Amino acid sequence: MKKILLIAQRDLVTTVSNKGFLFGLFILPLMIGLAIFFGPRLLSASRSPQIVGRVAVMDPTGQVLPELRSTLSTSAIKARQEENARRTLADVPEANRAMAEQGIRAAQGSVPDLTIVERPADTSVDAEKQALSSVNAADRPLALIVIHRNAVQRTDSAGEFGTYDLYASKALDDGTETVIYQSLSDALVRLRLGAAKLDQQQVDTMTGVKRPSSTIVTAAGEQRAQRKFMQFLPFM
Repeated sequence: MKKILLIAQRDLVTTVSNKGFLFGLFILPLMIGLAIFFGPRLLSASRSPQIVGRVAVMDPTGQVLPELRSTLSTSAIKARQEENARRTLADVPEANRAMAEQGIRAAQGSVPDLTIVERPADTSVDAEKQALSSVNAADRPLALIVIHRNAVQRTDSAGEFGTYDLYASKALDDGTETVIYQSLSDALVRLRLGAAKLDQQQVDTMTGVKRPSSTIVTAAGEQRAQRKFMQFLPFM
């Protein structure tokens, strides 16, 4: 009996003194706790200031510009962010949702304030692009958008839709370019569905497939996987 206790004591000391054991027991939980506590604060501190500027648009269709004024407004951008956050959080377990939401809000950044400036569709694109490199900031737009003539309605019923060309100044950051893309995508999709006499809400309902949380099955029982939540740890 004494030998068994000595062996057990030796194994315990060996295990406890192992670096991997100590890391998993103390360091890893501490790192996760620090990431959850300080992550959102660091993101908030490093968040870029709000982008304010003008976006020039050449629209030969005459249809995209009015719709883009709506989808590129600050209220529409905020609503889109809220909807994206809602869809993402729907896949996160309820117990972890509050922390995940905190991480999402911190990572979203500020909403840009963009003003659309209509440019004549028959103007030379090269001439309009020159303004993007102007040394005078007051004359320099953030970007120039050139809508394709077949962006709303295809010239060939069997062909593809056109899209747009984007020319950027050096002041346009990645986040604002993404906002412009999302706003143009929303505008073009609405116009295409309207031209085809299709209801967008009905199309969204039919094409949306909610991804369920997987259930891990073991000999000890079942439990919900939390893979979606783990994706937010780098942002917390």
